[in-house]
Amino acid sequence: MLAVALAAAPMRQWEVPQPLEAVEVPGRTVAGGVPVAIRAVRSKSDAESLERFFRAEFKKAGLFLGPVQQLTQHRQVTGLDVEALVSHTVFLQENPDRTTTVIFTEAAVAEREKAEAPRFAPVMPGAVGVLAAQTEGAQVLAYRVKAKPDEVRAFYGQTLVKAGWAEKEGHFERGAELLELSVKQKVSETAVTLTLRKR
Repeated sequence: MLAVALAAAPMRQWEVPQPLEAVEVPGRTVAGGVPVAIRAVRSKSDAESLERFFRAEFKKAGLFLGPVQQLTQHRQVTGLDVEALVSHTVFLQENPDRTTTVIFTEAAVAEREKAEAPRFAPVMPGAVGVLAAQTEGAQVLAYRVKAKPDEVRAFYGQTLVKAGWAEKEGHFERGAELLELSVKQKVSETAVTLTLRKR
């Protein structure tokens, strides 16, 4: 696994209840082709309450929280910024002195050095800045296009239905899969984000 330090903008500073001390890791490392920033804070709070706290904070920040998939033996919360394609994970390590070490990782999925993840849906003709990524419990496809939001919705209403998807209120369904479409007008362009997850 490649791991080298990279200069980058400071990572997002999430509030930590009852903090005792912090450990900053300068720069970023690259793991699996993805730049990752790391920060740790020791807290007086217990891991269970911290898990509830960060789940609420991630939701409040508008991050996508997929199904819980434990990557380690410790409690964790993962949220994805679907527009910036940055994955935020907090690992909660319980210590013998009843404190909790809160380990933050911030993965810049959009800057992956390797080839893009396979696309699960078509993109509109003329799309620019196409980014595809996979995180815990979800796949995300994002891009910009010179089209009106209604034109984007019409495009997916036609192409996805032809591919076997059923159009519902604000999303599409096919078997156990759910595909959410988000369109936002950005001056002369429309930002498009598709999120695929299990129902």
